[in-house]
Amino acid sequence: MTDVFAPRVDPSTETIKLLKWKKKDGDVVNAGDSIAMVEGAKTTFDVKAPVSGTLKILVAEGSRVKVGTKIAELGRRSLSVRTPKIRERVPLDGIRRTISERLSYSHREIPAAYLTADVNMSSVLSDREKRPSKPSINAYIVKACATALMRHPYVNSIFEEETILIADEANVCVAVDTPRGLYAPVIGQAETKTLSQITSEISELAQKARDGQIELYDLTGGTFTVSNLGSFGVEFFVPIINPPQTAILGVGRVRENGHAYFTLSMDHRVFDGAEGARFLSDLKEELEEKVSSYA
Repeated sequence: MTDVFAPRVDPSTETIKLLKWKKKDGDVVNAGDSIAMVEGAKTTFDVKAPVSGTLKILVAEGSRVKVGTKIAELGRRSLSVRTPKIRERVPLDGIRRTISERLSYSHREIPAAYLTADVNMSSVLSDREKRPSKPSINAYIVKACATALMRHPYVNSIFEEETILIADEANVCVAVDTPRGLYAPVIGQAETKTLSQITSEISELAQKARDGQIELYDLTGGTFTVSNLGSFGVEFFVPIINPPQTAILGVGRVRENGHAYFTLSMDHRVFDGAEGARFLSDLKEELEEKVSSYA
């Protein structure tokens, strides 16, 4: 069984009116068929069947419902269906809905390309042991990214309304896992900050996110994102770009040989693979050869 929900027709509209069912209750429809017409504040919209199946109408014509309300179900055509026992139903709302909408847009609209480099993290680990403050591994990565980003302006940009906006500072977002979902607070002007400052900011912002005290200012103005899943034992993954940013870096665990895989997801509308490769090469050089010079 697949649920059909009332869509968001206009960005500011929280309810829609179901004008007309284009198919009858019990009709067999195909994926992509127009099954209903709905109306928002300014526009009308065709609701299409997400899968093929038998239509079961749940909301009458003329009804006004909230965006996200289930208006129909599509049953599978097969008579022999195994369905799991459901423990609970969790609505997709709040931060999960925001994440869903942003990443769905990213996956649907951004022609992404992916590049991976094998980075020797031995210099980072060695330098960290020499410093009394013991900066976090993420701090080294953020600092190295920020330094490299200042030499690659198109990687450090945002794409809005068919315009590329080149940033004058490296505001690096760091993905943080919380019970409320994924947050990406911003380390502003990271290229100007010391490893200790970056470590402290990451820790403070992560705690604010976990405590539900994060502010809008902490989450806006980012130009690039780092997502590090190394602490979970993940060796390699391909992150999804966080729009309107044009690139994101996925970092895997430091393996037994001291190396880690760094994967860059890039918006191919804004810069090409060669520029992405140059950025990754500079980032690799920063982490392998220059971390001892960081303040």
